[in-house]
Amino acid sequence: MLTPVSLTCLVALTTGLHIRAEYAKQYTQIYCFKPLTTGLIILLASLSFGLDNSYSLWVILGLFCSMLGDCFLMLKSERFIAGLVSFFLAHCAYIMAFSTRFDVFGHWTQLSMLLAVGLLVYHYLWPEIEGLRSAVAAYILSIVLMGWCAFLAFFATPNTQTLMMVLGAVAFMISDATLAVNKFRVPFPAATAVIMLTYFSAQWLIASSI
Repeated sequence: MLTPVSLTCLVALTTGLHIRAEYAKQYTQIYCFKPLTTGLIILLASLSFGLDNSYSLWVILGLFCSMLGDCFLMLKSERFIAGLVSFFLAHCAYIMAFSTRFDVFGHWTQLSMLLAVGLLVYHYLWPEIEGLRSAVAAYILSIVLMGWCAFLAFFATPNTQTLMMVLGAVAFMISDATLAVNKFRVPFPAATAVIMLTYFSAQWLIASSI
């Protein structure tokens, strides 16, 4: 019988197998384990579906958009823009989910700090993203707003659920920043492990917050 604990163990296993396949350039295994891991996380989220229909629906929609983005980005003939759009939509879905947990916008200092980090990353990427600057700017804005909404939910109701939202949002930011630096500026050997560990951790945390 599938339980949150057993699914979490499976997610950890398939994450490890995917990272191993990435370093070994085993593309058949990559095509298998990457969407499988996200699929298991969707299944984990679905176990709690109905406890809060609105929040659950937005989170699961975000996970499906993420799975679509995974598929675009793992292809040999990488569809970067299609993947970027898919994850942009995923962040929009997470924004909608987190927004069900607070009523008033505020904490502008936190938003300013997140925007400052986003602008620093954007400035660093600027020389290498000619032709993608508008798309990357929109994406950075979406993940900044997603993180801000997670913090607003936590400040409104500090509990385990909203803490998972915040940790998930922060992990997503680390994953995306690492991916961008590795892709556009300074490729480094540990990047794949950092990107995938933080990415799947982010999705697991957000799914577990239902």
